[in-house]
Amino acid sequence: MKTAQKKIIAKRLGLSLDQIHSALRSLNGPAKVIAKRKVQDTEAHERNRRIAYLVAEHKEKLKKEGEGEREMATWRVLKQFKNWGVEDAELCNQSTINRIIREELGYRQATPRTRHEPAYALQEVQVDFSFSKYFTVVNFDSEIGDYILKASKKVLRYKEGDKRMRPMLGVIIDSYSRLRFHKVIMASGESGSNTTAFMIDFFNREEDELVFKHVPWMFKMDNGPLAKSQEGKNFFQSINRPVETSMPYEKTGIGKAERGWPLIWQWEMELVSAIGANGLMTLSDYNSQLLAECVRQQSENHPFYLDKRRVDMYQQSILAQNPRPEVVGTDLRDSVYTVLERTVGTDQIVRIGKVAYQVPVQAGDHATTDRRIRVLIHRDGRMMGELIDRHAPMFEITEFVPNVHGMYSTHAQTFPQQLSKQIKEGNAITDQLRKLANNQPSSVIRPSSSPKRLMPASEELEVITPFSSEAGQSQALVTCSSKFAALTLVANLLKQQGMELNDEMVDYFGDFALQVELNTISIKNEALRFIQIMNESNTGTHGTN
Repeated sequence: MKTAQKKIIAKRLGLSLDQIHSALRSLNGPAKVIAKRKVQDTEAHERNRRIAYLVAEHKEKLKKEGEGEREMATWRVLKQFKNWGVEDAELCNQSTINRIIREELGYRQATPRTRHEPAYALQEVQVDFSFSKYFTVVNFDSEIGDYILKASKKVLRYKEGDKRMRPMLGVIIDSYSRLRFHKVIMASGESGSNTTAFMIDFFNREEDELVFKHVPWMFKMDNGPLAKSQEGKNFFQSINRPVETSMPYEKTGIGKAERGWPLIWQWEMELVSAIGANGLMTLSDYNSQLLAECVRQQSENHPFYLDKRRVDMYQQSILAQNPRPEVVGTDLRDSVYTVLERTVGTDQIVRIGKVAYQVPVQAGDHATTDRRIRVLIHRDGRMMGELIDRHAPMFEITEFVPNVHGMYSTHAQTFPQQLSKQIKEGNAITDQLRKLANNQPSSVIRPSSSPKRLMPASEELEVITPFSSEAGQSQALVTCSSKFAALTLVANLLKQQGMELNDEMVDYFGDFALQVELNTISIKNEALRFIQIMNESNTGTHGTN
């Protein structure tokens, strides 16, 4: 019944409209409300979904280019689309686009994570570094030999030489039991040397109440200086343990270590409230109280295995392992050194800081001059070097001692210097070849129409012949290398007798040398026989053959 009809009946009966409604409810029961089915505009929905996809894509792109996970507002993205002339962007509503992005595209849906828990203690430890949020360094007290810290959120840096120092926190945590060790060191920034110093302090610390002190089976950390620097690599090599680095830009890679920082900063807030704002304390006092906090945490329940204490899980797992994890008994500082790279000058000098050091001229069979070397600096000041681009023995680097007046030192001659000396002394091989070429028969180096003439041999040319060989010499010295070498041998023998090689002799001995296969002894004997005949012919004993 429509409302207009109800009003007419109520007026005739002298009743109110509410009385009519009450009577109808008593007679028929509550009225049924039928929701109208909303008819969706398919074309408009497809348009909105297409624009929503473009908005989500643009948001993600700007997120990668910006800082952190900051997301651009939807209305700003739509405004940009309108300015760019994106089709149908002006027809889209901000709330509709946000609903489609959230409900249909799932843009803000949380990424599922997989939890990884080690099977036993020290299977993996995670290492991370950060800076104090509530303390800064203001001075170094030389009388007590310690830094002075001040409770302040203002970041102050203490200038020490050419570095500006501030308190840097380090943490190493056992991923299985969640036992952790914290310590503050003074640093201008995260580097291979100070992060390695933190690791050494963990293993070489004096006996304390923290049971977490064994050498783990594997280290996991981000791609920072501890994993990438030469100092860090030397440290892990000295204890013979592998290192695994987390994926770049992946926050959960070492999440067990990073999730502990808020707890430490809350502890710092408690410490600040105890000493008061702008309160002072020494670095050693800070680290003592920080170690006490680590000891307190080891008695807490495990954050995942809620029915077990952290220290119980650690100790029971250590006793069950075979072999048991080791405890460092030596000073690891003896096996860690600083690594630098330098270029050796032509004076064999490299500089470390402002100090000059001397490098040997040779490293095995390789010269060190003008080469890049790796300098290994031990903590006691000793230095060793090695060539970067050559496989050669290591060498010692010593502090440079200059030569005083009257002292001279020489080095082995370089290859260009050796060539210059040979040329100066007339022993250059190219000169010998040129002179040898000038002494060749004209039939070898000139056209056949030119007159044949053998130039006299040069006195500087030393011809290797069997006359200068010892008994049992190799066959290579008993055979001439060519027809020209055989003619040179004959020319030398004739010269000793005051004779010269004429055109007929060149033809005769050239053919003879080929007949005897360039055998030096046969050629020599034939030349001696020829000389004897010539001498006898000159004295009239025999006729000429």
